[in-house]
Amino acid sequence: MTEKNIDKCKGHQFCERAVFADDFCRLHLPLDHEDSLSRDEFDHLLLEEIKDTVINENDLYVLHWEGLNFPKEHILLEHFKFDEVKEQLEKSWINISDSNIQNIRIESYAIRELIISRSTVHGNTIIPVMNINRLSMDSTRFLGKFHCSSESREVDARNAIFEDEFSFSSTVKKLTNFTNCRFKTACLFHGYRSNIFSNENVDEFKIVGFDNAIFESPTQVIFQDIDLRNTSFKSVSLIGVRFYNTNFYQKELNRNGLYNEVNLLRKTNSVKLNTHKKNLNNNYTKEYDHLIHEYRQLRMAMENIKDYDNSHDFYAGEMEARKRRKWNFILEIYRFSSFYGTNYKRALLILLGLFLTHLTLTIILSTNFQVQKLFCGQDITASWIRMGDILLHSINTVTLQRINLLSDLSFWQRFSDTFLRILFPTQVAMFVLALRNKTKR
Repeated sequence: MTEKNIDKCKGHQFCERAVFADDFCRLHLPLDHEDSLSRDEFDHLLLEEIKDTVINENDLYVLHWEGLNFPKEHILLEHFKFDEVKEQLEKSWINISDSNIQNIRIESYAIRELIISRSTVHGNTIIPVMNINRLSMDSTRFLGKFHCSSESREVDARNAIFEDEFSFSSTVKKLTNFTNCRFKTACLFHGYRSNIFSNENVDEFKIVGFDNAIFESPTQVIFQDIDLRNTSFKSVSLIGVRFYNTNFYQKELNRNGLYNEVNLLRKTNSVKLNTHKKNLNNNYTKEYDHLIHEYRQLRMAMENIKDYDNSHDFYAGEMEARKRRKWNFILEIYRFSSFYGTNYKRALLILLGLFLTHLTLTIILSTNFQVQKLFCGQDITASWIRMGDILLHSINTVTLQRINLLSDLSFWQRFSDTFLRILFPTQVAMFVLALRNKTKR
């Protein structure tokens, strides 16, 4: 094979290598070409390019490997072949986009930035414990198994397709983007609750994006031991997906919830105070619609695995989003009475409050607003009997009995009794509902 005096390799627009037969450089030769390289020859040329690359003004070794056709059964960046350039790889920006890659296995060294966008990986992709500052694989199709457990600052997998088993346990410090991804078989997102996907910088509006992602086998998808406080699931079907030991707790909501709700509340709270509430809600109607869908999906997913504590919080989140999207008096009452049937303690306190309020009103009305006279008489026993009759009257009222121990009931006393006979049983129902939701298994 002889070198030709042609300016540009047609393998890729960024290629500046010497051009050989058929207007291709040696690394861009088609796989079926008679002069195509073996796996060892291919790796030898890649290794030589790394050694010969000069560091640029950004303190990076820039390697343009776009559009390469790797030999069959080749393993990209196989660790033992590249050990001698470990230190250089730590400062390398490597772009392998628009390529046909056979396998990827990176083990014993760090890479500053690795870009494998718009490529096809025919075999397995294994990126075990290591450090990649930025891993970009948007619009790439992975035909084999995918496993990544690296430590990264940024992972961008937008529009990627994972045909085989997928496992992700990387610790990502900043951006994580699985928007529009398609996962065709089993998926496992596994890590440490305090690390993976976490973001302790509350001032940075950063979320982990699964928006519009598709899980084609949802019953084989597991999120386990993961911090999901900054995660978005807009327009994603999660029915059948399993969540084990995941962290959704939001301090600003004082319950499990979604970062999208927290972020939306921050937006609405930052709007000028003179903005009318109705107009404010209309500005964010679509966002509240997405939020309702996210909460509903998560609630159903939690109910499928009988995690009712989390499912109640997500149901409350769904109701809160509905209320904020369009104010509703019934939802306000439902919220106040038992926080949408999820808080039995609140329901019980309101029951006690209703009873004590009625008892206090009965004491006041039965003494004609002169409570001090109840215990100022000479007969203390009669005063206590009178007090007992008042207490029994309130008990009879809340238990819907018609026995009146008090004579000559005033209009306001009868009105108070009627009001309590309607309100108290309703609140009892809210208490029973919340208690049932708390204890059901």
